[in-house]
Amino acid sequence: MPVVAAIVASVLLGAVPFFAKHLYVAGLKPESLLFLRYWLALLLMIPCAVIWRPRSIKSAFGASGLILWMDAAFLGTIQTYCFFEAVRTGPSSIPVICLFCFPPIILAIERVMGRTVPLTDFVCAAVVLGGAITAISPTINGELNIHALVFAFASPWFYSVYLLIAAPRMRELDPLIGAILVYLGLGSGYALVVLGTGLALPHNIEEWTYMVVIALFGGAIASALITFSVPRLGPGGYGIIGTTEVVTVVAFGALLLGEQLTAVRVLGIVAVCVGMILYAMRKKRASTGSIPSV
Repeated sequence: MPVVAAIVASVLLGAVPFFAKHLYVAGLKPESLLFLRYWLALLLMIPCAVIWRPRSIKSAFGASGLILWMDAAFLGTIQTYCFFEAVRTGPSSIPVICLFCFPPIILAIERVMGRTVPLTDFVCAAVVLGGAITAISPTINGELNIHALVFAFASPWFYSVYLLIAAPRMRELDPLIGAILVYLGLGSGYALVVLGTGLALPHNIEEWTYMVVIALFGGAIASALITFSVPRLGPGGYGIIGTTEVVTVVAFGALLLGEQLTAVRVLGIVAVCVGMILYAMRKKRASTGSIPSV
């Protein structure tokens, strides 16, 4: 189930940059888009928790809930802003490729912290990262600029630290409650941002439709699936499985934007799938076999 949840969440998140690009063209900036994304999602998530998880709500007020909220409000806000600012100001392929550097970054940080990391996890992370670069890099178009590159390269580092802090706290909370705390943190962070920059709103039904799709599918549903899967797979494992997002990006590009699905890009997708399968096999053998560690 955690693997399936991570795959579905990644597929949903992979569609977000395409809808976001439409809203950027309409004049929305990242801070307005993200503020609306989180608070619109919370309008759905909080009533669901009250109806279906009333006994779990009190856990949100403990130490784990507070740390998760603060982690999202600070590191989560910085990371999402970096990613979406890079999407806005440069080719969207660049921040997507950079973001998927986070699995090996997390594994390296865990190793430095003295945790045992199976060698196969590093191999899987390298394979999926190579596949992601191979699948997405042919779609890079538009002018590369330092502004977009700086934000794109910063994104996976902030995301790695955010996940390493969040994962143990998510493990102690109901997934829906954890998702709400994450979005309350992110929503609070962007509330402060838009107080300084101003809030722009969609102008018509079409733009609001894009916004609601981002908030519902790339927000409420994806967040709940992530808070369920991250504690069970671990931050590094979630990152490896989460590379499914690359497949979504390539599929959307081919189906909606008319991008050519070349043999090189197919090879990249195959590499991503091979890395994910290797990791799933490693997890299955973990309790019964001896796995080399570093």
